Amino acid sequence: MAARTITIGSSAKELRMIGWRVGWTVAPESFMPDLIAVSLANVVVPVGIAQDAAAIALERSRTTLAPYVAELQARRVTVLEALEGLPAGVPGGGWSLLLRVSDFDIDGETMSQRLLEEGVCATAMRGWGERHGAQYIRFVYANEPVPRLKLLGERVRRALRL
Repeated sequence: MAARTITIGSSAKELRMIGWRVGWTVAPESFMPDLIAVSLANVVVPVGIAQDAAAIALERSRTTLAPYVAELQARRVTVLEALEGLPAGVPGGGWSLLLRVSDFDIDGETMSQRLLEEGVCATAMRGWGERHGAQYIRFVYANEPVPRLKLLGERVRRALRL
């Protein structure tokens, strides 16, 4: 298997470094020229500080990953409780979830603007899918503490004008 295995990783997903955009590829040397060509055509080169940060995160991930996963699970549960009864997707993991706002005759861009007025930032998903993206907004809870996330439901319902 080693002679034909390609392993690709990302600091953004695997090390909780949202937006840092550092990735890696481990593969047999014979595959590397083609993989490099694909990478150069499709990936922006990360800055040095991001590469150093990813190296440190890789070194420390054995001790920091489990507590962070537990924290993300607590945040996810809090957000889902706050949005109870609303059409939210239940993620299996990660640090974000989608809310389908089209059920309320509104698009994601309008809802995103209304939420800003409520002190909440959510991403309109237009362009994230050929047909359905505009129906959703995305909440990212990677850096939001649980007490603050408890306020989300009330603010979302006000923005939906419920």
